[in-house]
Order: sequence, then C-alpha cells, then structure tokens
Amino acid sequence: MSLNRNYHIEELTTGVFRIEEFGLGTIYLVKGSKKGLLIDTGTGVADLKGVVEEILNTPYDIVLTHGHMDHVGGIGQFNKIYVHEKDINMTLNTTLSSRKSYAKSILDTYPTETPNFSIEEI
Repeated sequence: MSLNRNYHIEELTTGVFRIEEFGLGTIYLVKGSKKGLLIDTGTGVADLKGVVEEILNTPYDIVLTHGHMDHVGGIGQFNKIYVHEKDINMTLNTTLSSRKSYAKSILDTYPTETPNFSIEEI
C-alpha cells in the first residue's frame, strides 16, 4: 500500500501499519475502533498527517519513542504529541536546518532513489 510516494505502508497485522519514510525512518500506526496511535513522526519531509488521516477515521494520539531526528522531525504537522520528559529538549531542538541536513545526508547516501521532495521544500 502506498498513499504517498515517500511512504511505503504495510499492514503488519489487522490495524497495525508500518510506514517506511523513504529510507529516512520507520513510523508505526495502530488503528483502534475508537482511537488510533501514531508512534513517531519520521523526519517530516512529506505529508505524514495526510497519510495517517487517509488510514484512520478516528481521533488519534502521537507518541515519540525518543527525540532523535528520524523520530521527531514531523511533529510540526501535529498539534499535540507525547514524549518522555528526558527527550523534551532534544525534541524541541530539532530545527529546520537540522532536518534538511539529515534528509540531505540520506539523499546523498542513496543517490539513485527519486524522492517526492526536495531539500528546499522541507
């Protein structure tokens, strides 16, 4: 399943999805009957929120496993997230510049891939 060229989405078991973000990170989505749960937000290079809302038709929470770039870069797409207090500073110190730098390093590592984003658009 692929709702966006930057994401490869696989339903691992009923209602549990693994979302691979163009080699940049792995995100998980759990679809409950009344509420969903998004685990991590990837690097934020594409429309993760749009993908999540195409899969879910319920409200959902967002939790971050930790504050590394490939887990928190997409938090700007959401109004409320949960993260452990020890990772708050790392999460809040994720800047646009650091996200662009991370994405560029991945693109440089995989030069034959064709992402649906450019560094300038992040």
